[in-house]
This record gives sequence, structure tokens and C-alpha cells, in this order.
Amino acid sequence: MKRMPILVLSCLLLVGNLCCFAGDLEVRIVSFPEEVPLGSPIYLTIEIQNVSGKALTLSYIHSGLSTLEIKDEEGKSVENPRKMYMLSSGDSRKVVVPAGWIERTTFGPIFYLGKAGKYFIKATISRKGPYYFLENGRKMSFKAWEGNVSSDTIAIVVKNPEGIDLEAYNYFKGEPLSKPDQLFQRFPTSTYAGYVVYGSLKGFASADFANPMFLRSLETGLFLSNSYPTENGRMEMKDEMNAAWWSKWAGIILKNHPDIWFADELRLKLAMNHVALKNYQTAEADFIKLSKEAKPYIAEKAGLFVEIMKQKGWVSAPVEKSVPEAVVVK
Repeated sequence: MKRMPILVLSCLLLVGNLCCFAGDLEVRIVSFPEEVPLGSPIYLTIEIQNVSGKALTLSYIHSGLSTLEIKDEEGKSVENPRKMYMLSSGDSRKVVVPAGWIERTTFGPIFYLGKAGKYFIKATISRKGPYYFLENGRKMSFKAWEGNVSSDTIAIVVKNPEGIDLEAYNYFKGEPLSKPDQLFQRFPTSTYAGYVVYGSLKGFASADFANPMFLRSLETGLFLSNSYPTENGRMEMKDEMNAAWWSKWAGIILKNHPDIWFADELRLKLAMNHVALKNYQTAEADFIKLSKEAKPYIAEKAGLFVEIMKQKGWVSAPVEKSVPEAVVVK
């Protein structure tokens, strides 16, 4: 199924056909931390799907917005709920998406859950016409869906830090992510250090792995070229050095926090690093394992990339054996 490019700045806003129903689209929060220590950033991956069984016309528009409704245990709304705006050329864009189309995006961090407790979060996309686009300087109207669609409500527990997390929280006076180099030096096994690493990973599993530019980055080495925080400040890293940074910090996180909510995405990144290093057999084995054991949207991406590797000739595709012709015995 061909997918649209991600056109979002912070979170995806989707809207569909005027003659359709709100139930034509579903909104789901598919990845989030169920529990975090106080002072942690919070990221959410939102998935929106066309479940109408037919193609839908959607309008992307700069002035449209989607919101997160956040309430505490007493039912009080948290101040300044996150608003997520479309990235567009300034006017509406008319887009038709096929039945079954899915778009995912990860956004955050959200820092405003400032005290321990349980929070309830719901994502809503909302759109109301009329819709216009500019053509040769003229306003042209078009019909597209209007309505409101909300996700199920999720719960996130913000807890008071304990153990090494408490040490880090106190050392940095309630701002444990303020100095990543010192955090890595003094508290490398803390949850907070894990979130510094995740800051370089967020949204990776939402990337279009079949995009020619993405595949080209793997072939040219560009995929393993970026800057990352270290114990001695931020550093530019390439090739094996880049992959070694990921192996080191992913190893620390997975050893000390094996059930952390982004563990599968970390493993997906490590597998893709093997592709970039041309360790194709190792990568294939890792992707196959993830396709069977990871959370659904990660498993889907892992399985997809196994097929892409076969198409690219990086690993062997199964050989189809021809049926021998019948031998006529006289």
C-alpha cells in the first residue's frame, strides 16, 4: 500500500470527506510511556487510519489543529494542552487517501506534567470547512470531510523518582535532562539518561522505510552520520563510531530498563544500523525476530524491511522451484 509522505510539523492533523462520517477515520495513541519518573519528557506516537473501506478526500490546512486533552486524577484539565499544527504552504491541500491508509507520527516532548500523579490523555482531530486552495492566484473551493474524531483515553503515571533516578533528580535540582554530558557521566543507568538517548531516536519507527531517499542513505553511509550527546559534550559521529554509540547506549538502556516503552524501537534502530554497515545477515535475523515478538507497529515495519532487503538483493530471496514436466512412459 502506497503511503503519503509525512507532512507534519509536530503532530498529524487529518481530515476527510464532507459526505462521510467521523467513523471513517480512527485515531489511536499506539505508543506512550505508561509510567515515568518526575522530570521525564513524555512522547506519544499517534496513528490515524482510513477505516471507511473507500478512498477519502482529506484537507491539510495550516489553520487546522489537533489537541491533546489532558486531565489529572480529579478531572481537572492540565493547563496549556499541546496544540499540533499542520505544516503546509499556507493554503489548504486536497489529498485523496486509499482505504486502509495509515499515518503515524511521534511528537513531544511534553514537559508540563509537573507533579507526581495519574494523568489521562486523549487525542482529537477536528476540522470544519469551507476548504479552499490557491490556483494561479485564485481561490478554488473543494469538498472535504469535516468532523471530530478522538482516540481512546490513555493513562500515564508520573511517579516520584527512586534509586539512581532520585539521585539524578536531586543532583540536577529537578531538571535531570538539563546537562546530558554530566548525566551520562554520573548517572548513565538512570531512566533520564535513557530519555536523552530517545531524543535522538524519536519517530524513527514512523519513517517510510521504502522511500528511495531513506534506502539511499543506507547505501551511502548518510544514515550513520549525525551528532549525539556524550560524556564530553555533543559530537559528530559517522559509520562504525556512530553505530558503536547506539550499541553502547542501547545496551545500557535495555540491560537496566528491559521493559521501557521504546525498547522495541531501540532494537529496530540497531537492526537498521547493521544494514547501514552491510551486516545484512545479522540485520535480517534481527528484523525477523522483531517481526514475531515486537509490538504490532514495530513488528509491521520489521517484516516490511525483510521484504525490502530481498528486493534490493541484500539477502537471498526464496528460490521458487519449478514443477518438473511430466515424463510420459511409453
